[in-house]
Amino acid sequence: VNNKPISLIKFSPVDLALIDADTHNKTPITIPFISPAIGKPVAAIGFAAGDTHFTISPMFVMGYEYGYLCVNNLLYFGYSGGPIVDINGYLAGIMVKSNPQWNFGLAITNTTIREFLGPDINDVFLPLTMSDFQ
Repeated sequence: VNNKPISLIKFSPVDLALIDADTHNKTPITIPFISPAIGKPVAAIGFAAGDTHFTISPMFVMGYEYGYLCVNNLLYFGYSGGPIVDINGYLAGIMVKSNPQWNFGLAITNTTIREFLGPDINDVFLPLTMSDFQ
């Protein structure tokens, strides 16, 4: 990314990876210590249907099941791996699954993400356009 090679630092069986990449001119997103409460508004950010710029889908927290954050909205192809943010713009989770038969989506929780990253990382950088990967 921007002349710096991307290198994998670590990965986990819950579909998370930490990479080292150029974060010049990027804005970090904060990972809070507390997950959003049931009923609180959140939004998914993703590249719906392969679009080259992100879209935002508002939703709310339905609950927590099997270690996942459950949201009340089905998400389109392209949202997987994208952030779920709370009303403060903090990371609430990372979208991993959605199925029309379920009528809800699942995200890896911010607490699982914090455990994966370790105690010294409080902010992460997320790509907002596909050019961030080039």
